[in-house]
Amino acid sequence: MKKYSILCALFALISFGGWAQAPDAVNYQAVVRDGSGQILTSQTVGIQFVIRQGSATGVSVYSESFTVTTNNYGLVHLKIGTGANQQGSFGNIDWENGPMFLETGLDNLGGTNYVVMGTTEFVSVPYAISSKLAENVVNDNVNDADADPNNEIQDLSLSGTNLSIESGNTIDLSGLQDGTGTDDQTLTLSGTDLSIESGNTIDLSGLQDGTGTDDQNLSGATLTGSTLQIDIENGNSASVDLSPLQSNVWSLNGTSAYYSTGNVGVGTSIPQFTLDVDGDVGINDFIYHNEDNDTYMGFTLADQYDLWLGGVNVIDANTNTVSMPVTNIRMQNIPATNIVSGDRMVVSNSSGFLKSVDPNTLIQDEVIEITNANHASVSVNNNEIVRITEEIFITANYSGLDYSGIHVSGGKITGTGSQVVRLDNNAVVEGVVFENVSIRSGVSTQFISCTFIGVTDLGFESKFQACVLNNCNVTNIYKVGSLQGCEINNCLIPRCDFASDCDINNTTFGDNSSSEVAGMSNCFLSNSKVYVSGTFNNNSCENVNVVTRAGSYGVTIADNTFDRRLSGEDNIVLLDVGGTGTTVIKVTGNAFTGASSLPQSIKIQGTYSGSSSIGLVGISDNLFSRGTSAVTSTSNIRFTVNNNATTGVSNLGVSNGINQVVRDNDIF
Repeated sequence: MKKYSILCALFALISFGGWAQAPDAVNYQAVVRDGSGQILTSQTVGIQFVIRQGSATGVSVYSESFTVTTNNYGLVHLKIGTGANQQGSFGNIDWENGPMFLETGLDNLGGTNYVVMGTTEFVSVPYAISSKLAENVVNDNVNDADADPNNEIQDLSLSGTNLSIESGNTIDLSGLQDGTGTDDQTLTLSGTDLSIESGNTIDLSGLQDGTGTDDQNLSGATLTGSTLQIDIENGNSASVDLSPLQSNVWSLNGTSAYYSTGNVGVGTSIPQFTLDVDGDVGINDFIYHNEDNDTYMGFTLADQYDLWLGGVNVIDANTNTVSMPVTNIRMQNIPATNIVSGDRMVVSNSSGFLKSVDPNTLIQDEVIEITNANHASVSVNNNEIVRITEEIFITANYSGLDYSGIHVSGGKITGTGSQVVRLDNNAVVEGVVFENVSIRSGVSTQFISCTFIGVTDLGFESKFQACVLNNCNVTNIYKVGSLQGCEINNCLIPRCDFASDCDINNTTFGDNSSSEVAGMSNCFLSNSKVYVSGTFNNNSCENVNVVTRAGSYGVTIADNTFDRRLSGEDNIVLLDVGGTGTTVIKVTGNAFTGASSLPQSIKIQGTYSGSSSIGLVGISDNLFSRGTSAVTSTSNIRFTVNNNATTGVSNLGVSNGINQVVRDNDIF
């Protein structure tokens, strides 16, 4: 083994529990060199310390080891007493039973084969010397004229007002304290005299009037513009500028505030009228129409009110009757036309049932009630009010409601599948359930909140609002007028003018012959098919197929979302352009998504034999996500593809017989 030398220096003890206690650790620093004196840098070495008692070869009382790496200068920094313990306890070394010697061993390979580099005696350092001096003071080993270490500590004691020191004199403190252990004093106020117990009294009359209060009243206030002047009793007036609190919306005219532009809302942040109140309004006087003193509503008593129109009191609070001059009545029905002679006003009787009122005679007729027992014999006329009170079972065609302008409500009409229920023009049917029947209705018949189950005809151009249609396989004899806000499930509706805001499931609109829907918007469709001849806009579609028939003109499919195709179809939108008819179709602003297994989102087919100047398909501003191709054409019709976007679509995939294709400037 090549021998190395280690140079070391001991530094001061760095930590003490007290002046006379043993050190917790000793700083150690050394430079490691080889046998030729060359410094070993960045070298891992093993170092062992052994503390021996009495002499350099004395008994070992403590040993420990370190494995360290020298720095760039060959230095190692250690704290003796903090290494890996091998023998004894550094804290239990009896330093006073010395002297003590430090033996240093080195293994230059960083192991535990230590070679003794030398032994050095521990010597005192300043902290240890100071500790010794403190010990001498405590043990009275200083020259203070006696050798007694205990007489330097004396106790003080207090008995009553006598303060004594041990082995010394006593002082009387009665001049400072009364001997009770307390010196509390109490303050009292009598009128304006403030006194302290066993002390003097101060007169506070200059600060207080002796009544126990210093209240002041406000004697007046004046508002001028945005300045408020407040007058204080027995004091000065003060002015307050209220302009920071005022809204610049309101203006003042003397004591009146006014607002000349916009609407004012109470209980609503979006007022629709000059004064829009969302909530109850309490009035205990009069409401005038503009400044017309002859036209007003007056609340004169707690349970009575008057209504004056043009100087005529039309309500008699004593007899609970209403007497309206015809010249003062203007009402509207649907459609919005003024009531004329022969029209009726609908009111109710004391039982809550509807009545029909002739505006000329004001003669009231009771509502006609139809039951299962009387439905075949009851007599109904035009413009009557009819109430079905229960379920009616019919076994033959039913014409009991075939009158113009009647209003039918409630109940249910049930057949076996072949019976026809007839309704004449302008009828209003509300809340009626029809099951397993066919409806023959005239123009402009309205169905409101009705339910249709297994119905095979829905009348001619009738209107349906908030209705439910279930399992209705409708023939194409009559065309449905409109469907608004309806729920439609498992139906076939060959012909329809318009559908909006509907929830449509498992339903087909139109067919591949001559039937279709003219318009559909704002609907949610799932698992459905629509043949469209006009507009198909703003719909949300899942598993839907939209088809245009040959010869379609002015068809627009716009702003819809399409998520996946209808099962069994290879496209979402099919444009059939065959034939000679004028064909103009626009597909724009749509989003096609979820079509990973779809050959194409839009498919164009059919041989167009009409004029090329009026045969055009435009596909623009759409988003195509996923799928093999966005658009596929097997037709010869002229079409354009502009301003579209794709993501996850393999290619545009456009082709046609005469290659008349305008691409998106090679976007695809």
